[in-house]
Amino acid sequence: MTKIFIIDCHPNGQSFSLGLFEQYIKGAQKAGHEVKSMRLSAMDFEIDLAKQDETDKMEPCLVEFQHKLTWCEHVVFISPLWWGFMPAKMKGLIDRVFLPQYAYAYDGKSASPIKLLNGRSGDILVTSDTPNWYFNWIYRSAAFKIMRMQIFEFVGIKPVKFHMFSPLRQSTERLRLKLLNRAWKLGNRVS
Repeated sequence: MTKIFIIDCHPNGQSFSLGLFEQYIKGAQKAGHEVKSMRLSAMDFEIDLAKQDETDKMEPCLVEFQHKLTWCEHVVFISPLWWGFMPAKMKGLIDRVFLPQYAYAYDGKSASPIKLLNGRSGDILVTSDTPNWYFNWIYRSAAFKIMRMQIFEFVGIKPVKFHMFSPLRQSTERLRLKLLNRAWKLGNRVS
């Protein structure tokens, strides 16, 4: 049994990401995994890290997020691809919770950080209107490289697997059901 923390990172409460979120949870629970979850659309916090200082109390939803991330062995982010990257509120969430002394630290001896979230793996499920081949060949998977190397691996979360669910614009009901089934299988196969 794996402890999984899954986050629906779509800022809108009703989206195809929600369906992927629900199916991933169902697949994981069917396999006997313990699952905790959160939805970005239900979280109320200041997304601009520059408007905060070290003396400000962290909003309760961010404290809850950190507790669940600390608890888990596998973390799952489900997000749309907007303007080639994640939505601003998702980036604000990462800015606000992946903080020094929680997610990473420096010891003064090395330029490399101490990765404080070691021992966790991750899945990133991304919805997009951009076809997979275009994302990989033309954009060279830039969003995934940044998320994997400069965010998740930077704090010790690895391996991180990236899963594209596209193209959604003008997709058929058959394709959407296939994508939902794929999310269920990903949750069911976490090891």
